[in-house]
Amino acid sequence: MINKKNLEMNVYDYFKYCVNNSIRGVSVITDKQCVFYTQVDDDNCTHEQLCAKIENEIHLDNKKEGLQSLRKNNTYVTSLGKELTIFLPKNWLFSLSQFKFLEKLLNQIDKYNKDYNKEVLIYVHFPTSLSKRLKTTSIEEAKRVLYKAVTREIVFDKELIIGTTLSLDEQVECMKYNIDLETCDILIDLLVSISRCRKYYEDEFYRENFKRIFPNFEKIELILKNIVKLYDEELDVSGVNYSNIEEVLCSKINKRKL
Repeated sequence: MINKKNLEMNVYDYFKYCVNNSIRGVSVITDKQCVFYTQVDDDNCTHEQLCAKIENEIHLDNKKEGLQSLRKNNTYVTSLGKELTIFLPKNWLFSLSQFKFLEKLLNQIDKYNKDYNKEVLIYVHFPTSLSKRLKTTSIEEAKRVLYKAVTREIVFDKELIIGTTLSLDEQVECMKYNIDLETCDILIDLLVSISRCRKYYEDEFYRENFKRIFPNFEKIELILKNIVKLYDEELDVSGVNYSNIEEVLCSKINKRKL
């Protein structure tokens, strides 16, 4: 079990501490939370071992041995207090939520740089590509590169929350981005969006907040089952949004019945 003292520092405090010390710091960033861990107890674990420890702490129902516990859908951050290295998900699915967590982390480094007249070196490693990586001291450049890597298709797991989470409004923003409902032009687009909705609806962490933006989701799923029996995947659904989706789909059914 992780000691609470290992989770007490934020990134700013960690770099401030490391002005006169050098200890390992790591962060595991999932779609749901950001866990920042500092090796204040000097347990001699490597960065990878520390990340594995965190993974097994937040996945109590799915623990794995050693480095096998590292997930392909999570982002990992490592440091020795003078630099910061970011490893993006190995499955290439980097969510807007993960970007927002990293953005907050980089903002803390920016504050540290200004307060202590430093320039922390930032590395960004992309999966399975030794040639594609960023090396910079520019916080804004790091943010731009990371934002370009954001994908709409994401993966998340059942987790024990031990780190920081996004605000409810930020979660809604990220869900809407990933669902991408309002850019649907044809039926096949809508079916993809609804399948993403189902992931949020079935997840204990997201369910109640998801209902804020899509309270009639179950009803829409039932209507869609009838739609796919009546139309092909090229059916025009442009202009659909969370407020009018029921009306739009029902009008399609009524039109076919005429």
